[in-house]
Amino acid sequence: MGLFTNSILPSGGEAGSGGGVIQVKVGSSNTIVTGTGGYATVTNPASTSITMQDSSNKVLVLAFMSTGQNTGNETVSRIFRNNIQIAGSSGGTLAGHSASFSNGNNWAGATNLVMCIDEPGAGTHSYQHDVICGTPSGHTIKGNYSNGSGSDDWRTRSHMILMEVSS
Repeated sequence: MGLFTNSILPSGGEAGSGGGVIQVKVGSSNTIVTGTGGYATVTNPASTSITMQDSSNKVLVLAFMSTGQNTGNETVSRIFRNNIQIAGSSGGTLAGHSASFSNGNNWAGATNLVMCIDEPGAGTHSYQHDVICGTPSGHTIKGNYSNGSGSDDWRTRSHMILMEVSS
């Protein structure tokens, strides 16, 4: 396979049935974000947008954010397009993982990695990744924060990758 410039790679996929990558948009941030209250929520500061090259193409959405929460409970991820939930808890299919641990000070950390395939149609679309603390009472959750015990917090970096692929 050769090197292609300014074209779908490979055009129509290697088998001639689609699947080429059209464009990739990447958002990245280490800004700490905080949510409090019942089902405390934080929005991934790396959330980003993509302008579709063809209305029939799809978008592969990959998002990652580490969180610290003062509950020891699980976290839930959701993906939004243009402020409408398209994947996650009560919102469609979502492939992802949340692994939690506790530091013994009633704070837990979670690694929130999610992905989904979307068919947004023509235009520019903004994608957002939210992480929710899975407890309905007053708690605090911090994004890009792996340990909430005060002096020993380690800032992490969140990412969102949007790939437009031919269908």
